Amino acid sequence: MLNDAVAESLGIIKPVPAPQRPRRVPIEYVHRHEIDSFYPLPQEDMQSLPQAILKLNRGRNLSIRVTKDQKTGATLAQIVKVRLADVHVHSPRNLFDWRVSVNAEVKWSGNVAQLMAEAKKDSHGKAQPDRRKDRMSYKHQYCQVDLTQVKAVAGVGSDKATHELEVELDAAELRAQGKRIMVREPNCYEPLVRTLVNNVRLLVRKYAFQ
Repeated sequence: MLNDAVAESLGIIKPVPAPQRPRRVPIEYVHRHEIDSFYPLPQEDMQSLPQAILKLNRGRNLSIRVTKDQKTGATLAQIVKVRLADVHVHSPRNLFDWRVSVNAEVKWSGNVAQLMAEAKKDSHGKAQPDRRKDRMSYKHQYCQVDLTQVKAVAGVGSDKATHELEVELDAAELRAQGKRIMVREPNCYEPLVRTLVNNVRLLVRKYAFQ
């Protein structure tokens, strides 16, 4: 369904005829192969995080996620991710339930080589096993849909794959619209959130009939 939507948006295939149907906004498609490594965040770097993040984290141990391209080895991202809140949605008439997660991500600019060296010295130096990700991403306006196959690099269960479906909302745009609410300016905050929820509902219904 997603591949057909990309082809239709780019004019590669013609949509089903409909009266006065406008051409849809192009959908961006990217297929990536990545590997994630996780390292404990050094205590000396903890205080460099925004105070709001530290307060919301409530003293839990944090890790640095280093993402690299599997083919080139190039570092794509170094992130400290903090989960802030979850809402679990039960869908009794569909095959899947779903979860809304709110997270904060902070870029980390420290020395990865030093983290790797420390991990080799200490058998507990890794926060969790490395993960190989085969990910297809579809970006449409302010939403991105990621289909990801995840495998552990080594250890128990490394030969097993898990599959994830994630719909992500453009956080920068959401914050911008939220600031407009705070000063009582016209905004699109609720329509943005509604778009996210509607996309999730559409995908859940589509998968129910596969």
